[in-house]
Amino acid sequence: MDVEGLVSWIREVNLMLMQGVTLIVEGINDVKSLRRLGVKGKIITINSVKKEIINGDISGKIFIILTDFDEEGIKIHDYLAREFRSRGALVLDRIRKGYRSLGLPSRIEESYSYVNKRVKHWREIKSFVLR
Repeated sequence: MDVEGLVSWIREVNLMLMQGVTLIVEGINDVKSLRRLGVKGKIITINSVKKEIINGDISGKIFIILTDFDEEGIKIHDYLAREFRSRGALVLDRIRKGYRSLGLPSRIEESYSYVNKRVKHWREIKSFVLR
């Protein structure tokens, strides 16, 4: 497990979220897992997308779509990315690609348990490095 790479990825995500980028995941367990990893900022689920985004003006807004890497998650990602881009929003794929390049699980909700099992003292590392 590339701990430095993971910390760098989490820092990049947090920086983007602090700057107003919205992170979209499939479900509440994905949110919980990312929070436990150390991701802070606005994370919404696809169930909230219609309420918060589809019905509003998203032109000029920036999104990260971090859905699972199974068939359904890829379809959701592709659909949302097309929809957002057609309405003038920017979708950052770099974060999604970075997640995969770290070798993290294809299901986002499994990311924390995966890291916690492989990285000794992850909680302490996270607390110290990701303040």
